[in-house]
Amino acid sequence: MGNPALLLMDEPVERVAPVIVRWLAKQVLQLKEMRITMLFSEQNLTLSETVADAVYIIGTGRMRWHGTFAELRADPNLTRRYLKIGA
Repeated sequence: MGNPALLLMDEPVERVAPVIVRWLAKQVLQLKEMRITMLFSEQNLTLSETVADAVYIIGTGRMRWHGTFAELRADPNLTRRYLKIGA
């Protein structure tokens, strides 16, 4: 598709080999340089943190939190509650 206004991706790296994840991250970063707006749902935090400008945490159909990865990482309660990190 040429010149999309928005690119939607739903877990693009689910069950994908790490080499493909790295390749896809490079492709997404190139699209960002082209100023293409992207929205993706992803559980791979490494990929998400590499390419995302903003984080939205959704639970039971509602937005529970939004901000940056720096803000998310800075709050142990958020990471423990939503990401199950540091529990």
